[in-house]
Amino acid sequence: MREFMGSPVPTLSRGEKLCGFRILRVEQIPDIRVTAYEIEHEITGAKVLHLHCHDRENLYAIGFGTPPADSTGVPHILEHAVLAGSERYPLKDVFNELLKGTLQTFINAFTYPDKTIYPVASQERSDFFNLARVYTDLVLRPRLLQKTFYQEGHHLEFSRHEDITSELVISGIVYNEMKGAYSSPDTLMSREIQQNLFPDTTYAFDSGGDPDIIPSLTHEQLKTFHRTYYSPTNARIFLYGDISTGDHLVFLEEMLNGFERVPVNSSIKSQTRWPQPASVHSFYPIGREEDTRGKTVVNCAWMIVENTDYETVLLLEIVSGALVGSAAGPLRKALIDSGLGEDLSPITGLERDLKQVVFAVGLRGSDPGKAGRIESLILNTLQKVAKTGFDRELIEGVLHQVEFHGREIVRDSLPYGIILMGRAYHTWLYDGDPLTGMNFPRIIKEIRDKWEARPELFQDIVRTWFLDNPHRLLSVLEPSKTLQEEVEEKSKKRMTRLKASLSYEELENIHREAASLMDFQTEPDPPEALATLPKLKIGDLRRKVEIIPTEKTSINGVPAMVHDIFANGVAYLDMAFNISDIPEDLQIYLPLLGKLMINMGAAGLTYEEMAKRIALKTGGIGCHLTAGMVTDGKGNWQKMIFRMKALHRNIVDAVRIVSDILVSGDLSDETRLRNLLAERKNRLHASVIPSGHVFARLTAGAAFSVPAYRDEQWHGRTQLRFLNG
Repeated sequence: MREFMGSPVPTLSRGEKLCGFRILRVEQIPDIRVTAYEIEHEITGAKVLHLHCHDRENLYAIGFGTPPADSTGVPHILEHAVLAGSERYPLKDVFNELLKGTLQTFINAFTYPDKTIYPVASQERSDFFNLARVYTDLVLRPRLLQKTFYQEGHHLEFSRHEDITSELVISGIVYNEMKGAYSSPDTLMSREIQQNLFPDTTYAFDSGGDPDIIPSLTHEQLKTFHRTYYSPTNARIFLYGDISTGDHLVFLEEMLNGFERVPVNSSIKSQTRWPQPASVHSFYPIGREEDTRGKTVVNCAWMIVENTDYETVLLLEIVSGALVGSAAGPLRKALIDSGLGEDLSPITGLERDLKQVVFAVGLRGSDPGKAGRIESLILNTLQKVAKTGFDRELIEGVLHQVEFHGREIVRDSLPYGIILMGRAYHTWLYDGDPLTGMNFPRIIKEIRDKWEARPELFQDIVRTWFLDNPHRLLSVLEPSKTLQEEVEEKSKKRMTRLKASLSYEELENIHREAASLMDFQTEPDPPEALATLPKLKIGDLRRKVEIIPTEKTSINGVPAMVHDIFANGVAYLDMAFNISDIPEDLQIYLPLLGKLMINMGAAGLTYEEMAKRIALKTGGIGCHLTAGMVTDGKGNWQKMIFRMKALHRNIVDAVRIVSDILVSGDLSDETRLRNLLAERKNRLHASVIPSGHVFARLTAGAAFSVPAYRDEQWHGRTQLRFLNG
């Protein structure tokens, strides 16, 4: 295996000043091959964190604390609106121009309950700075036009655009998005738990926006929110990649020129702990023809500790992983085996994107009358764990997973820089140490030492933060056949009353405004506006093409490819099986077969024993189905791919595990099989509302080719109908 250079040699030192910035801290983190610089802009107070490394995919992110004071969705609408255009880039939708007109490898924006983050990434230096320059200008100097507010937030229009006698309706991108979100049980259960666990804080409000409240937001309130929170003084700028710190500071000096330090308070008030537990019972909409039985979700949730207490948070992550992170987890197993629901609640686990950490666990596919029994089962299981302790192999497996994922440097669906950005912002925006979650080997060693000195360490965590913690919420989310109609009827009556209160001139004005907005949306940007966006030149591009070293060989007659690349001590193994000749009537079963194979017993071991073995010796084993056209376009291929990843020291054991799964798998446990079937069905069903466009795309394309047909059959509506049947 080729070795790669370690952390870059520091080029700046603590206390040094450059380009108006002061270096507060320099720290090398060898295990993830970065040299970290914590920096502050002297004039504005803007905070900067640069993780300098040898990765050519550079990432820039600017984030702000944006605590909402209501549920108008102002942080969410502002996130959309700032990306529309600025005075320097006076377009209507700069974001989409960047999306299609640059070499970006990532571009997006994220609205959290208490912060908003704008990241961009590119592998080309000039392109990176172009993206960062435009993004910085957009967030700090946006135009925030009234028409942009109407488009992204909300506006009035008529159901038949040219007919003012037709119904008066509300429209807007965020408004419509949140109407959809409020139809999703996953969204609603997260909202109910957050708002009811933190009733006295900013988390009692929905930063995304409540459709009933969004229409009360005004354009002036949007601009005021921007003036309040979107200043360099309130900014945390995260940088990652191989561009030098000095070059970044030259760029940032230009971007922050003209700004001053301003008073701003984006701190989050901590929720006072309750003296006793509470409960909440709410509803989500389903169709009138659907059966309400077996569709309730029951959760128990605890408010735990401040996010900046990283040692306790990591101990809680380990306990969470041991309790519910695998099939061997005692709390997970007790809930699934109880028959009180079909599978674990989708929000089960630790939530770290808040000032105070939350742990939730529960069951989906239940009934409201079982809520008390589910709560008792959870508490009784926790009491048993606190008394008898955890299986040592279970804790070792979780510690191994923490170490593995802390060490793994991989670009999957997201740049690796995004993963590190998330770790930094977990604590940074609460004035915590942004590097505290980066040095995993040191942290794991300290925890192991404490565990050896005090074997009851993890039992004490269960006792302190769950059993003896009265800040607990029982949340019951029940389906309702009439809720959607009730919401729509209430909205319709409200709009009817509003229309009746308006004069003919006011109705005509609404019509003119809506028509003007439509003209604004359809009119192309003038060439001079488009010309303001920076463009890459051919000379900006690297002439050298990155080549992945590939050795074609065979292993016992099986064709193989070996890629000798730096992976930070992690090995990856993909095994692709040709499934083109599987009979047509069995193709529909393949996604379920893959899930069963990696989640049931094998080689004489139960599924719990296999789960512990996988956690101890691998970074995960997965299975997915894929199909495509051959390079000449005259045929197609269909593969079932098993992927395993493991630390080098565990390769032999990890390969044995995969061999046992493939050769000695045991699918005879019917109860386990039914549980996994329910889990897959529920997850696919829950994805329909947030990913309806994906289902539509799969359905529309299924007739065009065999690979597209297979994609829909395996992952689309056909698969969902099969699982429901």
